[in-house]
Formats: sequence, structure tokens, C-alpha cells
Amino acid sequence: MASVADSGDGHAGRVIAAALAAIAGACVTLAFPPAGLPLAAAALAWIYVRRGPIAAIALAVLAGGSTVAADRVGPLYVTPWLLLAGPAAAAMLKRVRFETVVLVLTVAVAAVWAGAVAGAAAAQGTDVASMFRESVLQAANQGIAGAEAGDAEARKQLQELATSVVRVLPSVLAFLAGVTAVASVGAVVATLRRSGAEVRTVPPLAEFDLDPRVVWALIGALVLLAADKFSGGWRGGMLGVVGENVLLTMRWVLFAQGIAVFAGLYERSKMSRAGRAFGYAALAITEAVLPLVSLTGLVDIWLNLRKLPRDGRTEAPVPPE
Repeated sequence: MASVADSGDGHAGRVIAAALAAIAGACVTLAFPPAGLPLAAAALAWIYVRRGPIAAIALAVLAGGSTVAADRVGPLYVTPWLLLAGPAAAAMLKRVRFETVVLVLTVAVAAVWAGAVAGAAAAQGTDVASMFRESVLQAANQGIAGAEAGDAEARKQLQELATSVVRVLPSVLAFLAGVTAVASVGAVVATLRRSGAEVRTVPPLAEFDLDPRVVWALIGALVLLAADKFSGGWRGGMLGVVGENVLLTMRWVLFAQGIAVFAGLYERSKMSRAGRAFGYAALAITEAVLPLVSLTGLVDIWLNLRKLPRDGRTEAPVPPE
């Protein structure tokens, strides 16, 4: 891709600012990827457009390498994230849909994250489950420092808490990877558009529509849970752990579909921005108590409540004049 010309005395200053933003984003990514990676991705996308893909790749490697000052293994997982969220996402957005890029980046972020966690556990001479269980127990013990050290009931509850946290850890990582991917790709899209680069159409939230085949993942999770239960390993067997995490992950995927359904309702009712913001907040609170929004998304996948086209496109057809 040819870089877009950018004249003016401040061009060198903007390049330096973008480089500093990429480095800062990489460092923040060490602590909180959903905040740091979008910042770095936006800066890398700007370099991709203005200076070309080679410059963007070089800056991603430099920014990733700079994290070694805070974490000696930081470059091993931050650099792949920067390369994928920055130049790779910018290149893909010219050819494939926004949702596809988000999916690819989510899987990549989750995979690199899983590798980093496994590597950290191996470096400590333990496994991932034991490492996180010990971390949870230490944090919980600090939180209840006033409890009797020899309280058997307290120790039992802490062990159950640690086990529950470790069981759902894969779904938590998948959720964080998804949030990071959405924010990063959104930042790249905004940067590319401001820079005048061509980007595939991003569908409005009200027209977001999952491929109906995602239901097979939900069905597979239920099958795994059933197989685990009938094999006598309910909430203890590996099948149950996998099924439970897939089910939790699918809940958030269906939640996005449900939010899109309500976005369509808000749009048809001409609701104000303030009203929509309040409505979305209420939906999030509701989902935290009861999975009503995700169930709405599941029903929409089956019944197509919004009557959107199901031919592989998320764009709604243009009405005849």
C-alpha cells in the first residue's frame, strides 16, 4: 500500500508523537491491554498510512521491545499484539469486514495471552491452575486478615472461591481479548478514516448480525456439559470445564447480538442519545442479574427479529427510491 502524502512543517513532529504514543500504549498494555493496545494500534495505523507498512512494522517491534524495561518477557507477547492490532488490522480492513478483523484479533490476543500465562506458570515451576489458585488465595487472605487463621470453614470457602475463579479463567481471558479487539480495531478504523484511507464499511450497531452458525458453539457447550454430568464428573471433569467456559463466552457473544436488537428498537423509536445511553446501561445491569439480553440475542439469531438479510452480509439493503 502506498503511503498517503502528508506535507507541512509539523509532519516530523506528528511522526514523533505517533511513535511516542505507540511506545506509551505498549507500556500500558503490560498492565491493561484493553486501554493500552487501542492507543498503540491507532498510532501504528497512522504510521501505516503516512509512512507505509514497513515503517509501521518497525515501530511495532520497537514499541514492543521497549517494554523490556518493565518486564523482561514483555516483548514476547506485546510485540505480536502490536503487529496484529496495528499494521495487520489496517491491512485487513481494506479487504474484509470489521467483524472478521475483530474475530481474528480476538483469537490472536487470546492465544498470545494464553501462551504468556502458560509461560509464566512454567517459569515458576508450576501449572496455570495452581499459579492462579495461589494468587487468588493470597488476595483473599489479605482481604480477610481479621479472620481466625485456623478457621476451617473460612479456609474451605477460600478454596472453593479459588477453584471457581480458576475454572472460569479461560472465559475471562476470552472476554478481555474480545473487548481489547473491539477497542483496537475501532481505533484503527477511526484513524484510517481520518487519514483518508479506504476502509470497508462498518455496519451500524443496529445492523450488527452474527452468523447463525455460531449457535453450534452453544450447542457444543451444552453437549459437553451433559457428557460431563452423565460421566460422573459434573463440575470436576475436563469436559465440564471446557463446556462451562464456552457457554460463558457465548453468553457475551449473544449479549452483543441482543444489544444490536435493542439498538434497532431505539433507532426506530427515534430515541435521543441520552435515552440510548441510559437504555444501554440498564441492559448491562439487567444482564448482570439475569441473561435476558443474551437470550434476546439467541432468539434473534433463530427468528431474525430485525428482518436483516442472512446472505453473509451485515449491511441492510438500500430501499428503492
